[in-house]
Amino acid sequence: MTEQLFHRALKASLVCCLAVILTGCEELFNILDNPIQTSISMATTDVKLTVGDTYQRQPTCVSPATIVYASSDATVATVDANGVVTGVAAGEATITASVAAVDYWTAASVSYKVIVKPAFVAATDIALDQTMKVIKLGGGALAITATTVPSDANYTWESDAAAIATVDETGKVTPVGVGIAMITAKSGDVKATCKIFVGNEVDLSAKTADYTVNNYDILKNELNNAYALTIPDGYKVAFAGLTTTMTVTCSGDATIILADGSTNTVNVSTAYKAGIKVGPTDKTLTIEAETAGTGKLTVKGGSMAAGIGTDDSQTGGNITINGGTVNAKGGTNAAGIGTGDTEYNNNACGDITINGGTVTATGGVNAAGIGTGAAEDKQSKCGAITISANVTSVTATKGWFAPNSIGVGRKDANFGGTQTCGTITIGGDATTYAAGVTTSPFTYPTAP
Repeated sequence: MTEQLFHRALKASLVCCLAVILTGCEELFNILDNPIQTSISMATTDVKLTVGDTYQRQPTCVSPATIVYASSDATVATVDANGVVTGVAAGEATITASVAAVDYWTAASVSYKVIVKPAFVAATDIALDQTMKVIKLGGGALAITATTVPSDANYTWESDAAAIATVDETGKVTPVGVGIAMITAKSGDVKATCKIFVGNEVDLSAKTADYTVNNYDILKNELNNAYALTIPDGYKVAFAGLTTTMTVTCSGDATIILADGSTNTVNVSTAYKAGIKVGPTDKTLTIEAETAGTGKLTVKGGSMAAGIGTDDSQTGGNITINGGTVNAKGGTNAAGIGTGDTEYNNNACGDITINGGTVTATGGVNAAGIGTGAAEDKQSKCGAITISANVTSVTATKGWFAPNSIGVGRKDANFGGTQTCGTITIGGDATTYAAGVTTSPFTYPTAP
């Protein structure tokens, strides 16, 4: 090879190498000017923790850079180098996993929220601001407030009948269907309950005939004085401003709830007809009230019939009053609460139990305020009479010529009738008043 040829070959080789080097540098410079986008991925759904709990969530990343974790608020939640999060205090914090730019990879990050709830603190006592409430179906929601001891105790809400009323985590109750639901606030083994009555509101003034109520009706306004009102066996209704001059007849077991703030009047003038007539033997009329107990019920029976109890010459069931302000007055020869007269046949009612509320019972001539009416040649009797120590007050007044304000009424000495009454227990005392209460008016508890 001549020297000239060698030089030509060397020059050609150098040119080729230079071309390769320049091409590689161009690609390198292109990468440096346009770095590769780093891919980092991780679930971003919120995480709920309790103070002291831990949780780990790690991303996937193609960058060679080290993943670094950070918390937006370390007083709420901390995170370590491995992505393990620890709940510290109640609140919210954002956890971020990030990589820095390295070589020809870009920086990137991804985040998720951590919601930390307080550690569970069991209550030693819990109380609700509502214990019974009447709600109209289609009406607004009801807010129930719970008070716990200690004040920072944790509790949950639940409904035993979500098809009737639901409750959310704040205690907001929403009516869904007619019926009764028990709403409970629970903390460990401690709980408190509110009874929710959900019903359809009924305007009695719009009725054009006798009305047999539907279960869970909320009754309001005045029923035409020509129409009767009947509560079927097993039905529950609310009185929310009812007025009638006709007997309210209970066909069997019946519950009447007095809505807070309502005034309800049953004023019967028809002879031999009770104001509220109890169902047959072994059936019970129960009168209850909403939480505040401010619902009022005033009942008057016609001549020879009880205010709350039996018509003349009727056998009836039990009477239980658990709350509200109840004022019952009997007609001539009839008790305020208890039995009517025995003009045509024997008369009897079951047990009379007053567990709460403010109750006033006034007997007609010859009759007890609470107990039996008059007896001529027939038998008049009532079951046990119990007045609980939990009542606000009970006042009983006997009618003229009656021997007792609580107990049996007058027996006509010229006839062979009989009067009997079961055990009389007042404030837990079944001895002092065994023969009846002769004082009239008699009030329990006795004013100091």
